[in-house]
Amino acid sequence: MAIPRTQTAALIVTPGQPLEVRTTHPVTQPEDLETGQCLVRMHCTGVCHSDLHIAAGDWPHAPVPFVGGHEGVGTVVAIGPGAGKEGEGDVKIGTRVGVKWILYACGRCELCRKGDETGCASRVLSGHTRDGTFCQYMVAWVNHVVPIPEELSDEAAAPVLCAGLTVYAALKRSNISPSDWVVIPGAGGGLGHLAIQYATALGFRVLAIDTGNDKKEVCLQLGAKGFIDYKESKDLVGDIIAACDGKGAHAVLITTASGKAYEDSINYLRTRGTIVAIGLPEKFIWRLPVELITFKAIRIVGHTLGNYQDTVEALDLAARRKVVPHVNIRKLADINEVFDDMREAKIESGITATSIARRARTAQQPQNEEEQPVAGPSGANDTENGEPNETRTRRASATGYVSDNLDVTDEEPSPKKRKPSKAADAKQKGKSKAKGKKGKKDDDEDYDDEDEDAYTALSKSMWTNASAKPPVGSFEKCARCEQQFTVTKYTMPADPPPGFLCHKCAKAGGNDPFKKPAAPRKRKNAAEKRTVINFEERRFPSLVSLCVQLLSKHINDVEAFGDIGIVNLDRIIRALCRNRSLTAENVSLFYNVENSDLILYDATNLTPDPLISLAYLNPNLTSLRIDFCGRINDEVIQSWSKALPNLRRLELLGPYLVRPAAWVGFFESHPELEGYLIHQSPRFDLECMQALAKNCAGLTELRLKEIGNMDDSFLEHIAKLTNLTYLDLSDPSNSLSEEGLVPLMSAVGPGLKKLDVSGNTLLSDDFLKEGLKPHAHGLTSLTLDGLLLLTDAGGAALFGSWNPEDAHLDSLSMARCRDLGDATLEAILTFAGHRLLSLNINGWRNTTEASLNMIGEKVKTLRKLDIGWHRAANDFVMKGIMDGCEKIEEIKCWGCNHVTENCPRKKGITLYGVESHSCV
Repeated sequence: MAIPRTQTAALIVTPGQPLEVRTTHPVTQPEDLETGQCLVRMHCTGVCHSDLHIAAGDWPHAPVPFVGGHEGVGTVVAIGPGAGKEGEGDVKIGTRVGVKWILYACGRCELCRKGDETGCASRVLSGHTRDGTFCQYMVAWVNHVVPIPEELSDEAAAPVLCAGLTVYAALKRSNISPSDWVVIPGAGGGLGHLAIQYATALGFRVLAIDTGNDKKEVCLQLGAKGFIDYKESKDLVGDIIAACDGKGAHAVLITTASGKAYEDSINYLRTRGTIVAIGLPEKFIWRLPVELITFKAIRIVGHTLGNYQDTVEALDLAARRKVVPHVNIRKLADINEVFDDMREAKIESGITATSIARRARTAQQPQNEEEQPVAGPSGANDTENGEPNETRTRRASATGYVSDNLDVTDEEPSPKKRKPSKAADAKQKGKSKAKGKKGKKDDDEDYDDEDEDAYTALSKSMWTNASAKPPVGSFEKCARCEQQFTVTKYTMPADPPPGFLCHKCAKAGGNDPFKKPAAPRKRKNAAEKRTVINFEERRFPSLVSLCVQLLSKHINDVEAFGDIGIVNLDRIIRALCRNRSLTAENVSLFYNVENSDLILYDATNLTPDPLISLAYLNPNLTSLRIDFCGRINDEVIQSWSKALPNLRRLELLGPYLVRPAAWVGFFESHPELEGYLIHQSPRFDLECMQALAKNCAGLTELRLKEIGNMDDSFLEHIAKLTNLTYLDLSDPSNSLSEEGLVPLMSAVGPGLKKLDVSGNTLLSDDFLKEGLKPHAHGLTSLTLDGLLLLTDAGGAALFGSWNPEDAHLDSLSMARCRDLGDATLEAILTFAGHRLLSLNINGWRNTTEASLNMIGEKVKTLRKLDIGWHRAANDFVMKGIMDGCEKIEEIKCWGCNHVTENCPRKKGITLYGVESHSCV
């Protein structure tokens, strides 16, 4: 493609004066690019409040004239030397990229090495120290432009590169966990409305602070759990604390340039809360109560921008429609009008519930590239700091929490809200009444009374083009037949745009402009749509269960439990973990020097510190199980190595961060370890396995489930653990081979009681014949899920060769072994039918009704059964199972379409998967 010599660009010529839009600004040619640079043809640019300050000359900047702007989207059209012929990484000629505030950083200094290129002393700033994005062609650096996801439109991506990146990175640095409370003053503005969406996408609970019913509606639609009008509140701090579970917020993200917001924030934070400072009030000095900060251990984090990785993550969330920025599309030639509107807070006041809903529909529509649009502004209170070592900051003169007050004073009147029509008022009352009725019923929220969600639903309006509908009575040329016609209120836009259609062409396209909308379909009441699928005997809750429920609800007010017994403590832990309420503040209630066993069912919210304390406060532990323990790191394991000398059994789900050196040290310090059960530990490697086999020869339980590095080289070391009674090697990244597993079974199989090799897809009938048949007679539990190479003949040969009198098998799962059928099932029932308690044959394709009827005849002791996706299963089979299996408690029959609503039911039996029960 030919690169022009000149272009249209908006230049800052005289600080404090309007920008000059020139059509003869020179374009850097490909041969003039420096090492590592690229030339980007701009499609779209955002406008930020920092652009106002740069244009006004408030901060030091490049010698005038220079091009402003620092958040743009375009296509790479040329690459300079030093980046290879096709560019580096994902960036090459033709790649659609985003240009952000940091145009270049050295990558070698201490801050760059730590991922904080925003503080690099050698950084180059777009639209500040070098020509920016208010142009058609600009020079950027290959290593610092960011590929834009395919699903994200240009104008939706531009604000993410500045405002979106700012709030997303701020949330990451707030050091809070999913379900924690984050308060956002100025939540209805440019930064605030993005902060709500990113916080919701990350799993945080948002309390929005702003003023006005329109802002309230916007914030709640975007996902905020609550809204407080700071002008209406008589006790703002108290109201915020009460809204955040009565304990205060875990973090506050101050996006408004209000000194009052800073002064209040420290009072409504809970202990160890975090203040993230983004907005900068003008001429404001914050006098901090040092004692309060010290005793509450409050963190205050100054924040400007995020790094390159933050940008990639922020764009990804926007591409997945978790975040939809509000934008106002304008032409580059109108840049000075955009600046004027921003100074008068006109654009930010346009963030309404209606505009948000419309944006959800139009975010992906391509823009006309004849002239570069301005997708701005990206933020309310979005400004840049003028100090040499600072990057993005926000300045304004607001004195309250208002998100629209940017560079205006509080004395300016807020825009008048339009009075709703009588019809709209009646409709709103009807919805409120319906919600009131719904609230009095059960907690079933599967169906809502509204037809569509106000945020994600398509806009009711069809006029979403950049150009407005022409006035009624004017003349317009039909976009299809090109005949002139008179515009009426029934005139419809062309699809695809641009333009409008005459009535004849609109009808020919299947759209009748005169057709009345169909009446909305009435929904059935929830009670009419549900069918009882099991019988449950209702009992009054016991006193113990009521106490457990009350304690779990008010756990943060409990100082100690006293002697309530291990069983009751376990009940309380289960109740807390069910709601992910186990935190660093309350987990110590379950620590006790007398504990020998400890189970934490969900440690998602536990940081390394309370996990390290666990070892010192429970020194006599012999068994420890922690689920969802993704925050355990090397420091935690090292503390356990020293402080838990008596530990004999360790079970962990998700210790992703632990490195091999820490595991090796743990094994060396625990030579008497008897049980080591881990699930999802991607850094556990061969070195760890060697250390485990060498130091823990007496191991009886071993689980290596979903271990990415596990392969056949592990097996020779596992074979040395001849005392094993439990072995789980399921779901590795790459299947183990029969050549490795057969010798392993020869070594450890005779002593095994429980075996799980699910997901090893290379295993076939040879493993059954040579590995299990001769060496695994004593198994009580066998799991072979997902072994696709097994055949019906092979399964029948295995179970048919074992003597029923020597059977110990009480649990068998062979789900998704699709080629198994009647022969295998009959052999299983003959061999172990008199002992089986649990049987899973989900997904077998070759069973008949006759063989399924044998289950009820031969397995009298069965308690749990899964016969999902057996097409031969029907109502008669189900009746036979319920009548024959006297102790049956649970039956799963997903995908059995011959099991109907007439299927028999029996007290005490829970039935899952009947299709007619799921129909609504």
